Amino acid sequence: MAVETLLDERLLVGGCEIAWGSWGDFGPPVTLIHGAGAHSGWWLGVVPELARTHRVAALDLSGHGDSGWRDRYRAEQWAAEAVEVASRHGAPHVLVGHSAGARIALVAAALYPDSIHKVLLVDPPVPPTPRSADRASGRRRWYPSRQAALESFGLLPPQPVADPGLVHRAALHSLREEEHGWTWKFDPRTFGHVADAVVVPYLPEVRCDVVLIRGEHTSVTTPEKAGALRALLGRTFPEIVIPGAHHHVPLDEPQRLAAAIAALV
Repeated sequence: MAVETLLDERLLVGGCEIAWGSWGDFGPPVTLIHGAGAHSGWWLGVVPELARTHRVAALDLSGHGDSGWRDRYRAEQWAAEAVEVASRHGAPHVLVGHSAGARIALVAAALYPDSIHKVLLVDPPVPPTPRSADRASGRRRWYPSRQAALESFGLLPPQPVADPGLVHRAALHSLREEEHGWTWKFDPRTFGHVADAVVVPYLPEVRCDVVLIRGEHTSVTTPEKAGALRALLGRTFPEIVIPGAHHHVPLDEPQRLAAAIAALV
């Protein structure tokens, strides 16, 4: 299965148009949630493999990708968007979130305990996190050409690129041309709304099954951070390490990640 243009469906959540897509004709349903400043294209390498055995959905959160922008952003609203997409896709609902998307999955699990069956956390930032992790600038950048924008693209935190072609595809899906030139699709005002102070109060309310998936070489979800997450949730949970992966596991080792998700759902 070739996946280039991920999202061909739209729905309204809280007055904002949300772009989403689905693949696979049978098997358990899974909903994929991207991280901050990213979009569903982070899952381009995961979807074809996972859709062989599962019904897969992915969305662009509001303020990201091809979804609409809001006047203000809240973790609770993003959680509602993910749950709405999952509800269109079938039950039981399993959310897979990467990075900040994992935090949104946890908020969703706390707010919708009767709807969320399991959350898979892919290399989540675990409190306490540095304030700089929010990367909130509030300003947009324009480039004179698509190539100029692509040359400035980089993964955060910085890490080796395992598959330049896959990262390039994700970068292409990150851009749009507007009157002032080429710019990133995400709204810079989205950063900072899944901060520690927002997420931590929800963690004791998470009742569903939780699984941690982290990259072998990640600088974000280290073994120490995994232990801190167990303390915050007040329980133990399975932990899977993806060989060869850094923080951006869906781009680093998409087939291994897809296999891990398939085995857990």
